[in-house]
Order: sequence, then structure tokens, then C-alpha cells
Amino acid sequence: MKISYIREMKRSYLTIETEDEEQREKGAWEAGMLEQNRIRGLLPMRVRYEEGREIYCYDITSRQPLERILETHTMTREQVRSLFWQLYRALEEMEKYLLESGGILLKPELIYAEPERFEIGFCAVPGGKGDFAAELSHFLQYLLKHVDHRDKDCVVLAYGLYQESLKENYGIEDLVKIVAEEKTGRPPQEAGQKAERIKGIQKTGEDEVRNTSGTLQKAEGRSNKTALLRQTSTDLPQEAAGQTELCEKKRQSEKNIGKQLLKRMAATAGMFSLISLGIWFLRGIETLLNLSFYLVIGAAAAEVFTILAVIFWER
Repeated sequence: MKISYIREMKRSYLTIETEDEEQREKGAWEAGMLEQNRIRGLLPMRVRYEEGREIYCYDITSRQPLERILETHTMTREQVRSLFWQLYRALEEMEKYLLESGGILLKPELIYAEPERFEIGFCAVPGGKGDFAAELSHFLQYLLKHVDHRDKDCVVLAYGLYQESLKENYGIEDLVKIVAEEKTGRPPQEAGQKAERIKGIQKTGEDEVRNTSGTLQKAEGRSNKTALLRQTSTDLPQEAAGQTELCEKKRQSEKNIGKQLLKRMAATAGMFSLISLGIWFLRGIETLLNLSFYLVIGAAAAEVFTILAVIFWER
């Protein structure tokens, strides 16, 4: 896979060229899907052809690679959470467009962020068949080294995500649960134990000495966590589905306007053609030539009026 950069007058692009012929053939459909749709969470992509070779161009204008940002800044707890949720939303969107998660590149130098708002753009290569789970685990290990180690909650969250990713056959929903639990202020058990080892705090016996009221509070806390997890995992797909439906309606409206324009413009042109034929037949070619200027002006004005009328009516 060849990676290079193109800088134009107003735009900057990351370019990727795959050397695997089989991957290019299998990824042709995904390339068309990525090029024709603006998928939330992914960098906008277009395909450029050079001497029969396909080159994928990703728009990185006004963005910086995550690796460069973390050279001078450490990640806060909110940024870790935000990064994870943006990745989760991107995966949800890709699933709606039938795109494989193996195409996402989780290398820090290929993940681009808008520095001010920390808006992440992931790079998805058509036909990519990488091991997403393994790459995500490696990426979480990288983040663990670049979080703010003065923030205990941030370290606990990052370590909890990384520790969960080391488990065999873990899923993205397992990480969702950790982030959802972290929001309640109660870190997962393993991450909490790690934080206690770091601080040298031993609290053995506290959980054993609980009265009936404490037991009920603990059960209530678990119920709140479950409700929060369900709400979080439900709201995200609904939000993405609403945006997708809105975009689909907009595209359908634009198609209808285009069809109506073509029909009405053709009808107007046909009407003026019949008028010209009638003048020629009834008054001769000389009269038609004398009136040609007025006919052209009238036809142009009619076409403009037709375009404005159709757009106004459809809108």
C-alpha cells in the first residue's frame, strides 16, 4: 500500500494506492459507495485514475494526524470518550452502507482530527480485509501511552478499554459497556483494581461489610448502568438512521426536480420548433429568417421561465 500526499491551492489530500490486484477488484463496489456518499465519521474520498491505476484520494483539509497532535498534547478523559464514540458511530454508518470494518486504518498517522473541535475522520480503504479487533487493541495500547497520567479517571478508562481488548473474541459492544459505565463515575472492576494497584490502596473488606440498604443501592446502581447502556446503544443508531433518511429524501427530491426540468424544457423546445415550422410552411423561409432573432430570444426566455417555475413548484 503506497501512501502519499497532494497539496492543491485550497485542498489537501492523502492518497492511497493498493498494490493487491485482488483487493482492488473486490473493493470496486466499496469504492463507488465511498465516493458517492458522505459517510459520517469517514474522510471524504474520491477515486483518481492515472495510467490505468486507481488512486484513492482522501480530503484532509484543515485536519491534522492524531500522531502529530499527541506529540505536544496528552489526551483527556473526555477526548478518549469522544474518540471512541466517533469510532463507534463510524462503524454504525459503515454497516448501513454494507462496508466492512476491516477497511478502517487505525494507525495514528492515518487518523485525522480537526484540532479545535476534535472531530475525527477515519480512513476506510475499499476492499480492506484487516483484523479490526487486533488493530483496535494495538491502537488502544498506543492511546494508553498518550493519556494524561495525572488524571486518574482518564488512566482508568484507557486501561479498562485496553484490558478488555486483550480478551479473546471481544466485541465493540464490550467496549461500549465500559465507556457507558465510566460515565456514571463507577469504573469497571478490572480498571478499578489497576488504579488501586497504582495508588497502593488496599480496600479489602469494604465490599464485604455491607448492610441491607447498601446491597439495595448496589443493585440500583447496576440497574442504572444497564439503562444507560441501553439508552446509549439505542440513541446512536436512531440518530444516524434519521440523518440517512433525511439525506435520502433530499437526493430523491433533487432527482424529481431534474426529471421535471428535462421534460418541461423538452416540451418548450418542441413548441418553438413547431412554431418555426408553421411560419416556414405558411409564410416561407424568408419570413422565418427575419423572425429568427425574436424566436431565439423567446425560446430562451421561455426556457428560463420553465426552469424557475419547476424549481419553485418542487421546492
